[in-house]
Amino acid sequence: MIRFITAILIALCIPFYAFARDRDVELAEMQKHIDWLAEVYHLPHNGQALPLVVYLSQEQMNIFFYGEEKYIEDKKKDNVTPVEAVFQPTVGSGVIYLQNDFNWNNIEDADTVVHELVHYLQHINKTKYSCNLLKELDAYKYQSLWMLENPSARQAPTFLTAIAILETCAQSWEPPTED
Repeated sequence: MIRFITAILIALCIPFYAFARDRDVELAEMQKHIDWLAEVYHLPHNGQALPLVVYLSQEQMNIFFYGEEKYIEDKKKDNVTPVEAVFQPTVGSGVIYLQNDFNWNNIEDADTVVHELVHYLQHINKTKYSCNLLKELDAYKYQSLWMLENPSARQAPTFLTAIAILETCAQSWEPPTED
């Protein structure tokens, strides 16, 4: 609920220019990546509306993702991990938040959108996971596969990311109870 309220507050405070720079480019690039995900990995997309895209500064992204209190606390300790993008499934087909300097024509940025589009497909297909963090594991998997087919100087997510996700899910796992 707090994320929903935060999303609304940020949306109300974002200047108009933060929305679509060129919606036609956004739609074409997102559709290209969704077609790849559907064709190569059979992730279903049946023509649903594509997500809205909002551009934020690095600070706005961090506040949105971590919450203002945690962001300020981490900033005082010089311990802020920058957030590149976030998919928020709160409005219609959802919203992808990207950094202001995101470039749709730059291969270095494209894998970020692939990752967020996996979350979009999870959302519209109502994909269920036993642990919510497993959504991230899928997104990192398809992002990494895309990066293998589209090499760039950017480093792919590591196995350590997957291990951290699996360890976190294992810690929260509870065996089913008998009724």
